[in-house]
Amino acid sequence: MASGPNKIARFWQELKRRKVIQVIIVYATAAFVILELVDIITEPLRLPEWTVAFIIVLLCVGFIIAVILSWIYDVGPEGVKKTESIEVAKEQEPPSVPVKKRVKVSGVIIAVLIVAVLIVVAVILAYPKIFRKDKFEGIRDPDGKISIAVLPFVDMSPNKDQEYFCEGMAEEIINALSHITDLRVVARTSAFSFKGKNMDIREIGKKLNVEAILEGSVRKSGDNLRVTAQLINIEDGYHLWSEKYERKLEDVFAIQDEISLAIVDKLKVKLLSSEKNELVKRYTENKEAYTLFLKGRYYWNRRSEVGFSEAFGFFERAIEIDPDYALAYAGMADCYCMLSIHLARPEPFIRKGRIAAEKALSIDETLAEAHASLGFIKLTYDWDWLGSERSFKQAIHLNPRYPTANNWYAVLLSILDRHDEAIYYMMQAWEYDPGSPIINRDLAVIYAWAGEYQKALNQLLFTIDMDPGFAPAYFFMGNVYFWMKEYDLAIEYYKKVREMTGEFFDIIGVMSFAYAKLGNYEAAIGELNRLDSLAKTQEDTRAFEYSLVYAGLKNKDKVFEWLDIAYKNHEFGVALMGCEAELWFGDLLQEPRFKDFLTKIGIEK
Repeated sequence: MASGPNKIARFWQELKRRKVIQVIIVYATAAFVILELVDIITEPLRLPEWTVAFIIVLLCVGFIIAVILSWIYDVGPEGVKKTESIEVAKEQEPPSVPVKKRVKVSGVIIAVLIVAVLIVVAVILAYPKIFRKDKFEGIRDPDGKISIAVLPFVDMSPNKDQEYFCEGMAEEIINALSHITDLRVVARTSAFSFKGKNMDIREIGKKLNVEAILEGSVRKSGDNLRVTAQLINIEDGYHLWSEKYERKLEDVFAIQDEISLAIVDKLKVKLLSSEKNELVKRYTENKEAYTLFLKGRYYWNRRSEVGFSEAFGFFERAIEIDPDYALAYAGMADCYCMLSIHLARPEPFIRKGRIAAEKALSIDETLAEAHASLGFIKLTYDWDWLGSERSFKQAIHLNPRYPTANNWYAVLLSILDRHDEAIYYMMQAWEYDPGSPIINRDLAVIYAWAGEYQKALNQLLFTIDMDPGFAPAYFFMGNVYFWMKEYDLAIEYYKKVREMTGEFFDIIGVMSFAYAKLGNYEAAIGELNRLDSLAKTQEDTRAFEYSLVYAGLKNKDKVFEWLDIAYKNHEFGVALMGCEAELWFGDLLQEPRFKDFLTKIGIEK
């Protein structure tokens, strides 16, 4: 009986006799060529991401088939026939022709045939991509713009602790693309509203009404950064472009530039020289300052008092590292502005916000965000209507797609009784950020101030349907019903807000007013007592809400006493008297004291 080594040697000789080894070598070479070819054509033909993996699977299956067939069959001049065993072959072999010298082409032919079949399969896969319409036809909106949304990048980091970085990177790309005239870029709030939702990318595109979507992922470990990005055509779901970047963290700015430029190229957008400069503009070269800024924006976008406080710290640390980081100063100004409107004495925050905005502009006067912040301060605190309008116009001129600037400018226009213009600019804000609950709520506000109450109610219902937990929409629904003199309905919505948020000055003031309008003075006084109790727990008392309570109780002297305090404190409610004076204080409009009050803030009624 043959020993183990002899069996192995005989098996090896049989493999060589049947030309299996040659088949393996030829097949491996051909497979390598195919994989290289597929890798080269994947991006130009925009083949699906799974194409390479699919070809590898086919090649593996083909390898097994090739080896089996080359063992069993031979292809020669007589055609295809089964390969004889070595004993039979020796008996049939002519003496003058050694077995070694016999030419056998089965392995090569089989391998080539299988590879050819695989190539045909690859071509069939590619056919729809090769012969379909141009990569991107440049479908444009009625206004001539190509539309795109940038979704938040997915955090693929080991510890899943880079959400701020993923969101920040996507937001930076949004901000860069928004400077391009021929692009309509969906704002952050709308695009990010689909975060974590298991939806087909084409469905998301249809909901956002865009032609293309950029999505991607980030894996960050220490200073190592891996970013993948894919630009997808919503019409057919195919990739227009995809790329993977494996760099150091310090190269993050270059990655963002490359992604933005690739998007412009693949969407066939023509860039003005100034637009290209804005597209690759960098506000800092310091990676640590940049990371802190992204954390600041991450918390700012939470739009809560706690979020603003967290954002302050990160913006301040970014500025400590890079004192010329204009965007970080603008971020601080935004935080101060948002916090100021909820304070009875906003002066400290307004002062700091003004300093931050002016510092940002001293570094970079083309920063739309800082101009908008200054416009907000001039509106809410200075009551400098002309100065505020100049700042908002400048912000919109620098970045027409900045929703916040359009939103705040619409508020100013309503105060100035220019309601048609206000609706126009508010609609601009909505078009750039249709998924924002705040923008949707404020569109309803602008409608209501213009006297279009039914449109306001419809818009608020739409907002609530979008975000059932968004309390400000319910609060303003109550206000609209109040102004329509539907006080019972107003109270129902105010109660809903109280259930959702608990006690706060605004809700108590309007609740008392509504009860008084219904003649329920006992309940109105009960709300006044609530207001007194809340005021004792606060450092400052919101005077404007007291003026509403006493308007309901028909105590004119108290109304003007508290309005005077609100005026001295520069409370936010005073700034809105241009569009709300008649709605809340209609019975007092002919009072000389009320006319004098409006004159002091530059409002004529």
